Amino acid sequence: MRLEPIAYQYEADRHCPACAETRFGRGPHGFIAEQSVDFEGNPVGVIAPWDEWADPDWEQPAVLACGTCHGIIATMDLTP
Repeated sequence: MRLEPIAYQYEADRHCPACAETRFGRGPHGFIAEQSVDFEGNPVGVIAPWDEWADPDWEQPAVLACGTCHGIIATMDLTP
C-alpha cells in the first residue's frame, strides 16, 4: 500500500502532490506542505490513500481532480 498522501487540501479545494509541492515546497523532514498554512490561514490537510474523499450518495463515478492543474488524481466507481 502506498503511504504518501494522494492529495492535499488547502484554499477550499483539493490539489495534487505536484501542485502542492510547487506551492509549499518540502519541509525540513522532506514532507510536502509540512506545517504550512494557506492564504486563508488554515493548515494544509492531507488526503491519504485510505481516506474517504468521495460522497457515497453520488451514484456516478467520482473524480478527485486538482484545483490547480485540473488533472485527475483518483477516481472511484460509486454506482450500485
